[in-house]
Amino acid sequence: MDETSSYSMYYFTTTTIGIISVVLNLLWVVKDLGGFAWSSKTSQFNWHPFLMLFSFVFIYSQSILVYRTGKRHMSKPNLKYLHAFLHVVSFICAVIGLHAAFESNVKGERENLHSLHSWIGIITVIIFAVQLLCGLSAYLFPVLESNAKALFFPHHVFYGTMAFVLAIITTISGVTEMTMLVPNYSTLPSVAYLINIMGITIVMHGVLTLYLLFKPEFGTLPLANN
Repeated sequence: MDETSSYSMYYFTTTTIGIISVVLNLLWVVKDLGGFAWSSKTSQFNWHPFLMLFSFVFIYSQSILVYRTGKRHMSKPNLKYLHAFLHVVSFICAVIGLHAAFESNVKGERENLHSLHSWIGIITVIIFAVQLLCGLSAYLFPVLESNAKALFFPHHVFYGTMAFVLAIITTISGVTEMTMLVPNYSTLPSVAYLINIMGITIVMHGVLTLYLLFKPEFGTLPLANN
């Protein structure tokens, strides 16, 4: 199997597992947490786990892989615009998810930013936001010289990857925190199986994304002709 076929197989598997994690999260929220609403503090909070997983795990993974996934079909400038667009969509969804959590906590007279999950989450969002701003400034609306962009690029890759890893850690810690609210979780009710399988798919999706990102052979796939 050549590298292009191997990448396609791994990418399809990675994306499928990511979609499964999003679907399982949606089932969890709708079936066990009461669904979505903005007026109820409980249902408002439910936007948080769904949107954070959708944005900072699934969409983020698609964005950081776009240069390898799309390079055989799109020109580099178009890949750059798509990369930026997916990052912006991810950030907007994350901001809505954060707002849902903060506002529902205020309505429920609960403290914000009291848990390790929330602290790591805020650090992740800050790193992502700085990355987005710096990336837009350096590459989409370039204000840096070519030499400066070349020097910045390894830092952009490193901190972008670190933010993705932190997003996986934050998501798993958040899910674990919410399992403490499930009655008799240690007896493995049906919701426990759903949550545990979802957690496994999130980790698998993250690991496979990093494999696709850092396997050297996948960085030399042929470019589009245009």
